[in-house]
Amino acid sequence: IFTITDEDYVMYVIVTINGKEVAETEAVEESRNPAYDVVHEVLLTEENPLTGNVIEMAVWDWDRFSGDDYLGTARIVPGPEPMIRQPVPIFSERGSKRGFVVVTTVFTPMPFI
Repeated sequence: IFTITDEDYVMYVIVTINGKEVAETEAVEESRNPAYDVVHEVLLTEENPLTGNVIEMAVWDWDRFSGDDYLGTARIVPGPEPMIRQPVPIFSERGSKRGFVVVTTVFTPMPFI
């Protein structure tokens, strides 16, 4: 679940794991705190351990008549402990804080069949 808080923008989020795009949300209009429910499963192996994954959430401002504006990126490296409504800062390309993303992650071990 992603909740982005910043100024008045029509925002959407592109989610990547280790540089590979896995989700893109819809643009939400008329909301200072748009909420997105993005679910993605990752198969973990010895070659792809839990802590070897970097999840990035790039926040964009949608523009009807010009190119969309990049606002910044929030990054996390998940671990075995769940993150429940954890605020993660969004940083611009210049390193300034632009707001935050509230993230929930859950690690669920699954038996191999």
